[in-house]
Amino acid sequence: MKAAIAVLACIPFAAQAETIVLEYAGVVTRLVNEPRTSVAPGNVLGGWLLIDTALAGADRNPSSNSGFWGSDKKDRLTSFIDGYGAPPDGADFVRIKNRGTGELDAIRISDSRSNGEGIDLSVRLRDFLDGDRLDQAFAFRGAAVNDPGESMLGRLRTAPGQFIEFLVTHIRYAPPGRCSAP
Repeated sequence: MKAAIAVLACIPFAAQAETIVLEYAGVVTRLVNEPRTSVAPGNVLGGWLLIDTALAGADRNPSSNSGFWGSDKKDRLTSFIDGYGAPPDGADFVRIKNRGTGELDAIRISDSRSNGEGIDLSVRLRDFLDGDRLDQAFAFRGAAVNDPGESMLGRLRTAPGQFIEFLVTHIRYAPPGRCSAP
């Protein structure tokens, strides 16, 4: 595991016993196709997402090193992530790839709205995942990205074809009652 991981106090979230809280912050790097927004490159943005593990259902790819929950090309109605300004109503997914010791692990979270808005978050770091379960915990700051191929990126979709790209400077993914690093 990365040296950047330290233990925090566990965060109780008893009201939503099957909800994972994902917090993120980042710095805007680029605006694509002139999204209608008041943000500009260099601005800081942040937010949170709630991932309902009961609505996510079973892992659709239960191989030994990866997991997939949510919508695929055949099923565009799976919606279990909330936090982008409205209740879930789009095609959401979480994809986890644990490639093993010394390799790049990856998690990608996509919260989509039926109107084309949404957010995508992607973390690729060495050895940060504990298996391929949806209910694990981790937290990183931008300083965790230091090897070739590693990244922490985000894309906020403001309308179809319009989006704000940002470099994730902080991400915390924590199921209720689990601990994660700051």
